[in-house]
Amino acid sequence: MGARLRRKPPNLTSTTSTPIHTHPANSARNPLGSNAKAAALIGLSALKESADAFPPLKSAVASVLCMVDLADAAKANKKESCRLALRAEDILYAIADAVQDPHYLEPDLQRRILRFTSSVDT
Repeated sequence: MGARLRRKPPNLTSTTSTPIHTHPANSARNPLGSNAKAAALIGLSALKESADAFPPLKSAVASVLCMVDLADAAKANKKESCRLALRAEDILYAIADAVQDPHYLEPDLQRRILRFTSSVDT
């Protein structure tokens, strides 16, 4: 038997190819799950690119890939929201340290601090 020629994989960094949908947090937590997810998504991307003969399949695969992107974005947004809440808490502590006696704050400043605190708590 002769040597089998392997096809070159698509250029995944070009703007015309479908991106690989991976999330950096997944690889740190569960490398096996991350590898399986990456392999499945590469397969789905390849299926989408080769499904021109059957448009409903191409559309369905594109929808699945879009849902994966949305789920990954939601995870990233949750992480960023936690960082923002911690930063807001640091700001509140800085204000508390700067104020000598909170009973002598102007009422307008007190209202603004309370509004800021309640918006951070929700």
